[in-house]
Amino acid sequence: MHPVTAHGFNLGLRGSDTLARGIIKAHEENKDIGSNRVLNAYQREHMLITRPLYHGTNGIVGLFTNDKLPAKLARKAVLHISNRLPPLKRTISAMLTETHPRKLLPF
Repeated sequence: MHPVTAHGFNLGLRGSDTLARGIIKAHEENKDIGSNRVLNAYQREHMLITRPLYHGTNGIVGLFTNDKLPAKLARKAVLHISNRLPPLKRTISAMLTETHPRKLLPF
């Protein structure tokens, strides 16, 4: 995770919370807390959150640190479009601040 957005630490905390919820649920159901089922469910949920943020952050960093003309034009277009589409802006903001509804573990 690129440090420009400081999401690495937050995602680490989020991952810990996701794993803890999975362990608690398995324990409450008298299931093996270290089973592949519990761990695979954790991995799926954690990757659903981290993968898009990781690739999106790296893409944004690449776009905003590239001084070539195509990148400059793309930056200008992205900022222009996002400033004129408030729903898109709100959606991106909600994803980055995790104010969107949280998915539950699939087990």
